[in-house]
Amino acid sequence: MSGGVHNGQLVWSVETSCGGCGAEAIECGWNDMPEAVRAELLAQDGPARLRLDPVAARPLRVRLLAALRRSGGGSLAEVARLFERLTGDGITGTEAEMRLLAGRLAAEGARVDLQPPPPGLDRGGARPAPPPTDASPAD
Repeated sequence: MSGGVHNGQLVWSVETSCGGCGAEAIECGWNDMPEAVRAELLAQDGPARLRLDPVAARPLRVRLLAALRRSGGGSLAEVARLFERLTGDGITGTEAEMRLLAGRLAAEGARVDLQPPPPGLDRGGARPAPPPTDASPAD
């Protein structure tokens, strides 16, 4: 399973094989990623986070709101809330989704901070054991 960005579009693919006969199948698509594929990519790789520099984004607000609407962000009120989240703690999604949106916003002049998924997930989605914790309170 993979997701990416190609020529300004979101691309995704899922490869499966039959355990009984060994037949393989590939399903792929552009832009609208099925929710099951998105959920699996997030479980497999973890979320990426996208933030905008709030000081640099303020003068670009109208242009960035328009870019968010063109990117499927919804109504003006919805993209205004999205803009506030982007200039605050940021938003999360698949790495491909965040790279695509980061590119679109950067093209409008925004300074973007794209943090890839956290390390420690292998491509199969297995999470490492958490580090041991000290049960005593910190001083």
